[in-house]
Amino acid sequence: MRKPQSFQSNDRAASVITGQILLFTLVITGVLSVTAVGIPVLEEQQAEIQVDQAEDALIEVNDAFANAAGTGQNTTETVGVPASTVQIGGNETTVNISDGTRTHRFTTAPIRVATAGRTLAYEAGVMGTIPDTPGESSLIYRSPAESRLGTTSPTHQIQFLAINHTAQARTITNPRAGEIELQIQPQAQTTVSEFDGADGAQITVETKNPRIWVRYLDNHAAFGSVSQSGDTVTATLDSNATLRVRASTTIVKLI
Repeated sequence: MRKPQSFQSNDRAASVITGQILLFTLVITGVLSVTAVGIPVLEEQQAEIQVDQAEDALIEVNDAFANAAGTGQNTTETVGVPASTVQIGGNETTVNISDGTRTHRFTTAPIRVATAGRTLAYEAGVMGTIPDTPGESSLIYRSPAESRLGTTSPTHQIQFLAINHTAQARTITNPRAGEIELQIQPQAQTTVSEFDGADGAQITVETKNPRIWVRYLDNHAAFGSVSQSGDTVTATLDSNATLRVRASTTIVKLI
């Protein structure tokens, strides 16, 4: 039996409405799916941007220290940083080079920038990441300035930058970025010592960030075996190498 015209119209209208509902449901489901997948990706990208910004900030700080040490002039440096916690000092790092007869020792205040779940540290010119996972090695972004003389029995002259200051911390709450100001005051004295690997010289670093030193020393041509015991890192100078150490002290203050 054929349906009346009015019933056929109602059926077609119902079909159209049902189709529209299904289409709308599919669109919403697709949007939600894309959003669910996209948010973690965007968050990861933002985190990487913040880590890159922290790296750039510490490189800028390192360059400012080196310039101040070279000119001997006091300076105030404004550095852009991501949303983070910036800390100077808190746990001093001690660097000791000795051959059993002569000793060169200096202390330095570490600078740390914690952002997006990652921490970057700067100590005496060594700058790298602080791994969260036990056993994971550090990624080194910067090493102390160095010149190398000779090839068979090379002399490695390393310019460490010792930072002297009491503990300070600053939290940048702006989700995008902020700024810190550093007052940099280089000291007049620069100590120089020379060690011969044939005399059994070694470097010992006591630090709360041992893995950046393990990675730095392990990849340095002047040093042989590197070992870590707790917060102490030790490396032996290669028997064919000579190490000339320069340590410039700089007073730094967050203002």
